[in-house]
Amino acid sequence: MYVVEYSTAYSFFYIIFVVCFNFYKMRYFCLFILSVFLLPLLYFSCAKVEEDDKNKPTLSDIHFNINDTIVYYTKDGVRKTIRLNDSLYLEAGRTDTIPVGKWLYISAHFADDVALSTFTVRGKVVYKSTKTNVKDSIMEFVRPGRNIFGEKEKYVFRNRLIQIQDTLRASINNTMTNFFIDTDRPIDLFVVCMDKAGNKDSVQVPVRMLRRSEIISALGNK
Repeated sequence: MYVVEYSTAYSFFYIIFVVCFNFYKMRYFCLFILSVFLLPLLYFSCAKVEEDDKNKPTLSDIHFNINDTIVYYTKDGVRKTIRLNDSLYLEAGRTDTIPVGKWLYISAHFADDVALSTFTVRGKVVYKSTKTNVKDSIMEFVRPGRNIFGEKEKYVFRNRLIQIQDTLRASINNTMTNFFIDTDRPIDLFVVCMDKAGNKDSVQVPVRMLRRSEIISALGNK
């Protein structure tokens, strides 16, 4: 009598265990089936969106070293400040002034109809030697900008890029020669932006590199 009751109870719990175990396995099996079908669908949907994106990103409101300052003292010991590239007067066509030796900063607006990817700033800086028989030395640079990946619209403010020095030293005919930055001509900076689909656009922006003494002489009060 007791053996029959024990076997019946054992069978009942065994059936419950098998049903629960199979349900547990089926849950993960269903998740596996869903992932097999949904992941490729999501991948090809995203790829289709980027494949259909033929429009270039837009670049606007590009300025360098907004609200930069030069602090100096007059002959009477009075402390003065020169404000460069004032953000309150961002008139179109203005050539921004970059103090030699200070960091180069960019402020710009980027936009895309789907999603942005990256932007870079590149340029060439000409250095001249005091020796007449020595050719100019050119320093080329490319600097990546701040992260804008995945954004549809982004305003970047004072993104630090590179510090451009006044002097370069190079070996010419086994002799160390000094080259000084040429401040007589503007420098063309190229801002290049790319979206997630690989579309690119660029803007050429001229800037003036001036030494601290040249800025004070031109804009300061003695």
